[in-house]
This record gives sequence, C-alpha cells and structure tokens, in this order.
Amino acid sequence: MINYYRIIDASINRAAEGIRVVEDIARFKYNNKYLSNELRNLRHEIRDTFDSIKIIAFRSSSNDVGKKISFESDISNRANIKDIVLSNFKRSEESLRTLEELSKLELEIGISRLFENIRFKIYKVEKDFLNQIWQLKFEDGIYGITYDNSKLSYVMQVKKMLENGIKVIQYRNKKNEITINKELEICLELKNMCTKYGAILIVNDNVDLAFDIGANGVHLGQEDILIPGNIDKVNQIKKEMHEKNKKFILGVSTHGSVQALHAKKIGADYIGVGPLYQTSTRIHVEKCEGIDYLKWVNNNIEIPYVSIGGIKKNKYKELKSNGCKICAMVTEIDDEKNLYEIVDLFEGRKKIE
Repeated sequence: MINYYRIIDASINRAAEGIRVVEDIARFKYNNKYLSNELRNLRHEIRDTFDSIKIIAFRSSSNDVGKKISFESDISNRANIKDIVLSNFKRSEESLRTLEELSKLELEIGISRLFENIRFKIYKVEKDFLNQIWQLKFEDGIYGITYDNSKLSYVMQVKKMLENGIKVIQYRNKKNEITINKELEICLELKNMCTKYGAILIVNDNVDLAFDIGANGVHLGQEDILIPGNIDKVNQIKKEMHEKNKKFILGVSTHGSVQALHAKKIGADYIGVGPLYQTSTRIHVEKCEGIDYLKWVNNNIEIPYVSIGGIKKNKYKELKSNGCKICAMVTEIDDEKNLYEIVDLFEGRKKIE
C-alpha cells in the first residue's frame, strides 16, 4: 500500500479542503448552523481515516506533474457563489471515490466501505445545502421590473439592477415593439446575467417565452389566468421542473381578497398586491383598496406577496409598518442614480431616517 500513500494523501487533502470551503460558506455567509455542523463532522471524519503523519512522509508536491497543468488552466473560473459550492462538493466526492477504489487493493474492505459511506453522506448534505440555501424564494427587498419607457435598454436596466444587489427581476414588455426573435435574444441574455448574479428572473405574461429561455418563473395578470390552457401549461412546466429537482414560479397579480384566495387555489407561489398607490406605468389601473388590502393580505395569505403600484422610497415606513417585505419598483429604480441606497433601505441594511 506504500506505493499509493501519495495518492491517498492528495485525495484526503482535496476531499477535506473541498468540504472546508463549503463549510465556511454555510457558516459565515448563510449562518446555517445545521449545515455548518454536518460539514464540520464530515471534514473530521475524512481526516480521521488515516494517520496524517504517516502519509505526509510520502508527499511530493514539488514533483507533481499536474501542478503546472492546474496553474495554466482557466476552467476554474466561478460565475457565482453557487458555482463555488457545487464545484467543491464535486471535488470532495470525486476524491472520496478515488480513496474508495484504492482502498480495495491492499487494505481491509472496511475502510473502502468507510469512504463509500462518507461519500453518500456528502451527497445528502449537498442536496440539503441546495434545498435550504437555494430554494427559489424571495428575500426581503426590491422586486425589480423593467420599464418600457426607460432611456436604458432592457439589458442595461437589468445590469443596473443586478449590480446594485436586486435579486428578483421581472422582464415586462407591455409595448411589444420588438420582434419575437429579438425578444428571445434579449431574454436569453437577461437569463444568463441573472444566473451569473444568482438572481431570479420572472417573465411577465408570456408562459412560452419563460419556458423557452429557462426563466425561473412567469407572472400572470387576472386576464392572463383566464386564457384557456394558460394555467394547465404552467402546471405542466412545474411538474417537469419538479422531476428535475427544480422549481418554476407562478406569480399572479391580485387587487382584492377574492382574487388573492383564487390565486392561491390555482397554485400561485406568490401574489402581486396592488396597485397600492397611484401609478404611471399602467394605462388601465385596476381598482384596489390600497393599504387596507395590504393589511388583509399580511394577515390572511401565507404565500409570499409583492407590493406593487406607485411605490417610492418615501413610502418605506408605511409599507414596512403594515407588514410588507417585498416591494416591486419600476420608475423609482429606473430614475434613481444611487440605486444601492434604495436597495439597502428596503433590505433593512440602512437605517430609517
């Protein structure tokens, strides 16, 4: 077995280091006690399989032929924190497979089984990590919506939102002044941008477009949910995504309690609540009881809701005092030069003045 100690040393280091990276992210970025503890235990379990002093003696980093290849490779670039987590889980799992196979050569079968058990434990924790940290869910803050009359292109609007920390974005194009192919091209770019920033992309009205570009969901108005086949189509997409361990979000605009309850009944994952204030982005404004409706939703609807309609930063105190956590903004974030200040305010990082 001595001939293999160098491989064992490298594989144990890779496996433990990969878990340590994920452990630190779970602990310091997401403050997740369960995942931090599970990952710490796994790291120690990997390290305890061999006498580290014995195998270190066979280490020969200076003669590693793969070191130069690794330094010159550009495949290690990471798009976002999720890429880092997944790549380090894979690094640990692959290293444990190497340990498992080598252990079958000259050691007791028990240690091979031990590495196999650790590997399957990591598979479970990886799934737990994804389910707990990256379920598609709305966090407190701003739900950014693209604006037809903006001086910026849709791509530049979304780029501005993402760079300033907005994590949920809706592509809305009410004017329909671009061709289908051009819209598809734009939305594919928006989806790639959102993926890079770890943000959620929702497409307004168009179920087929949302599915074609791999968006995270679709938002439908009251008139859209009445179109024959629309909800059936969404439910089919949801089913297909669920089978791939993914989620497709359905949002529904509501203007009163009856619509809110109906939206929940047909499977909405969140509802739009409004318009709460006078808005200039819609020609035909639906009647809504404003803050009174917001209060009712806060007390009666369990699924997430997004306040919408004429929301400006000076409405922050009123909205927050009535339970609002997520606010949709259009013109306010389009016009605002210091967008990060609004994002900080609505995410609770900035003091209310």
